[in-house]
Formats: sequence, structure tokens, C-alpha cells
Amino acid sequence: MVYSAAEGFASFAKASGFATLVGERTGGDGIGIDPLFFSLPNSGLVVAFSSLLCLNPDYTINEEVQTTPDIEVNPMPHPDYRYDECIQTVIKD
Repeated sequence: MVYSAAEGFASFAKASGFATLVGERTGGDGIGIDPLFFSLPNSGLVVAFSSLLCLNPDYTINEEVQTTPDIEVNPMPHPDYRYDECIQTVIKD
């Protein structure tokens, strides 16, 4: 499962048609900018929060629904590439 910059790249690749995504749903929340940080005045506790609510091209919230691959397969690698579902799916298509 990917997050952060890898999520942003997966979302871009799918939305633009740049690539066909094969694997599992991403972790979401990687589209946008770095979180904002501030400290609470009385306790000094540092808080971080996202300043953007990023949307997928279909207007769903990326943090909630993530990026779904074009072809969903079991992402667990097999020791022998000949039996690895992801690799075999890519080779077939």
C-alpha cells in the first residue's frame, strides 16, 4: 500500500491516462501539500493537520476512498516471478 508522494503519482497516472495501475488500492491522502504545524499556546503541544481536502477526478475525497487500480490483483509478491500475479497481469496486458 502506498501513501504520500507515491499516492500522488498513482493518482496522477490514473487520472491522466499516463499508466495503467495494477495492484491494490492505495493508502490515500497523498495529493496536495505538506501539513501545517502549529503549537498550542498553553500546553506547547505541536499539532499537524492537512490544510487541503483533495478530490479525485470523480469528486470523491481521496483520503477516504484512495486511488483504485485499473486492474485489481493480489499485491503479494511470489518468490518465482512466473507465478507473481502482478507481473503476470502486466505481461498479459
